[in-house]
Amino acid sequence: MVVEFTGGNDCLNTVVPYEDELYYDNRPTVHHKQDEVLKLGDRLGLSLHMGPIKRLWDDGNVVVINGIGYPEPNRSHFRAMDIWHAAEPTKVIGEGWLGRAIRDLDPSGENVLTGLNLGRGPPSRERTSSDRPLRAMIQKWSMGRIRLLRGFATQPR
Repeated sequence: MVVEFTGGNDCLNTVVPYEDELYYDNRPTVHHKQDEVLKLGDRLGLSLHMGPIKRLWDDGNVVVINGIGYPEPNRSHFRAMDIWHAAEPTKVIGEGWLGRAIRDLDPSGENVLTGLNLGRGPPSRERTSSDRPLRAMIQKWSMGRIRLLRGFATQPR
């Protein structure tokens, strides 16, 4: 399963380097205090709003891949998103890494649920060079589930 947070996600306040003084020095008004994180270990923690993800972490079902980058970034958000979605840092291509993986998992396209996108429109990382659909786009269902998940994430423990 791939979960990607897009939009206004603040990565340093999602996976918090709570033991790093530079985090507090450079974010004097926008930071989580050390006692306000769900600790993943000695240095990193999650925002308190990520309780359901922390439970998955505790059960060994979540991995955090922090600090991902690529050589010679040009500081363009849009180019960076193209690189991230395509896994190709040197040229612009039309298919995404996840679309290629889905195509390889189901080369004949028999299973319409090999890839499922919950959200608005197909993300570019799911595109492939073929015309066949790779995912079921279930807008009404997915938007209801997103509201349900938002409610779940904000329930008091």
